[in-house]
Amino acid sequence: AGQTRLLWARQPVNEVIASPRTTPPLRHRLDTVARTRTYAASLGLDIGNHYTSYVPWEGDRVVTTVVATRPGSVEIAPFWFPVLGELPYKGFFDREAAENLAAELRKEGFDVCVSGVDAYSTLGWMDDPITEPMLQREDGPLVEIVVHELTHTNVFLAEDPDLSESAATFIGQEASVAFFEDPVDRRRQRARVRDSRRIAASLLVLRSAVSELYEQDLPPDVSSEKRRKLEATARQ
Repeated sequence: AGQTRLLWARQPVNEVIASPRTTPPLRHRLDTVARTRTYAASLGLDIGNHYTSYVPWEGDRVVTTVVATRPGSVEIAPFWFPVLGELPYKGFFDREAAENLAAELRKEGFDVCVSGVDAYSTLGWMDDPITEPMLQREDGPLVEIVVHELTHTNVFLAEDPDLSESAATFIGQEASVAFFEDPVDRRRQRARVRDSRRIAASLLVLRSAVSELYEQDLPPDVSSEKRRKLEATARQ
């Protein structure tokens, strides 16, 4: 139902850009997406009709995802879907439904992360639209997410979603730097990518430390306290 509502609200991008009612910032963002499509095609990606329509979706997200790990583990507990198989997350158009699932999983002892997602790919099954939450990004991150999602429409390994996500992230990041001809814009986006990778590296160190902590098989209260300290250090 949510996907149908999204598709039903689509408006052709060229018509929105040409409309006198369109604000200059929105026109600029839509033009950036159009140029990103052309650039993605030059990289060899099949862009189809993806991101040729626009949806003025309210809020800061299109869907809300739930990710969970079992007690005493850092390994994701996957969700199973027909055709796609196991995926490391479950997405909802209804934010309340996501929160309800998260509450149920927490009662069962799972560690749960609930987060908003401003863009996703239907993996080529449908012509994905540009949504207003996507356009809240600055130019560099906007180029990055468009190429990222277009990569998913070209290739997605159901048996290895982690590899699929990592590949799309890498391609999106590198493309978002090379996209800019202006040296200042290029340096600014390279700095963003560098920061993103530093954060990812820090999180991997934390993940490894928590995994080693769980392997010690300590009493739950001791383990929880040590984990809180690890998290505090990582955040700092």
